[in-house]
Amino acid sequence: MDACYGSRWGASVLEEAFLLREIGDVSPVLQLETGVCVIKLLQRRGGNTRPLSEVSAQLAHQLRISKRSEVEATFRLRARRESTILVHEKAFDGSGGVPEGGGAFSRPPGLP
Repeated sequence: MDACYGSRWGASVLEEAFLLREIGDVSPVLQLETGVCVIKLLQRRGGNTRPLSEVSAQLAHQLRISKRSEVEATFRLRARRESTILVHEKAFDGSGGVPEGGGAFSRPPGLP
């Protein structure tokens, strides 16, 4: 079943349900993976609206998270595109060798 909107009903069922306009309207028979379905509109409820002052902090938080994710994704793409990766095989082959010039695994000058 094509789950949708965190609902146990699939998108096709929800789409058909939202097409019903008047109390008592009945949908055509819908063929689903698990059988058939018929929808009848029994009642309507009004929408739930909240004042902006009540939701502004939550909206700002969601926007910050979204922007942060976007910036992180852009950074990762740019870092991959512009970075050069050098792999020193000797550092990983168990011989304990490090590349000439020391590489990333050498000790800084002046340390034993």
